[in-house]
Amino acid sequence: MIQQSFADKVPIFKTRIPRSIKVAEAVLYHQTICEFMPGNPAAIAYEQFVDELLSKEQDKTAERSA
Repeated sequence: MIQQSFADKVPIFKTRIPRSIKVAEAVLYHQTICEFMPGNPAAIAYEQFVDELLSKEQDKTAERSA
């Protein structure tokens, strides 16, 4: 529903970040989840999200240059 309503207005990403109590624990230790527990599914998903975001930005930059 969100994708159908807003896809042309805001970027929609495929990566889904799972909920994890470890994210909150990482904050207590003043660390990111990627520092605190790199193998956690949420940490892996955040890294995948960054890769997806950077890929979309590279695609936009390439389109503007063409």
